[in-house]
Amino acid sequence: MSASLPASFDPWRVLRSIDLPRRPTAETLVARVAAHLGRTIELSVVPGLTALGMCGMWMAGDGVDLVCIDEAAASSPAHKLHITGHELGHILAGHKPTATMHSLLVEVLAAKFPRLPRELIVRSVMARNAGYSCPQERQAEEFATVLMAHVAHQEHQPASPAGRAAMAAFAHPAWMALHV
Repeated sequence: MSASLPASFDPWRVLRSIDLPRRPTAETLVARVAAHLGRTIELSVVPGLTALGMCGMWMAGDGVDLVCIDEAAASSPAHKLHITGHELGHILAGHKPTATMHSLLVEVLAAKFPRLPRELIVRSVMARNAGYSCPQERQAEEFATVLMAHVAHQEHQPASPAGRAAMAAFAHPAWMALHV
């Protein structure tokens, strides 16, 4: 993987530009990012990825991107959302997948996606198997972390306009000065 990264990638700005619902799922995140980018992105649960040392991966194909999440990791909606956010972070940051020659990975993917040519699988997979030492992996993880912070913040906000207005009023410095 190349160490050069797009200089203008700001995960907060990118996240604000995607029209996310209040409590997104991995599926709604994929749909919104696909609509935002004007490209096809599919999400698939794949058994056996953790045995290869990864929870998720992104495959860039001709006309479609495939985000794969390990079946065990997908059992938790929050973990599935985080992993999906990480893989979409690669796409949103403009990263380029690199070749992965791990034969077992190719076998797992070929079994799950028999219509994909093996040469496509081999040449266009981005999967983390060395931690976050690579700048692209750190950048993708930063997007996933920002996503999860955004979701956590949304979950603690009142749903109604009146509730949001009351929270804003009570958080106002003048109110706090009177009641602290």
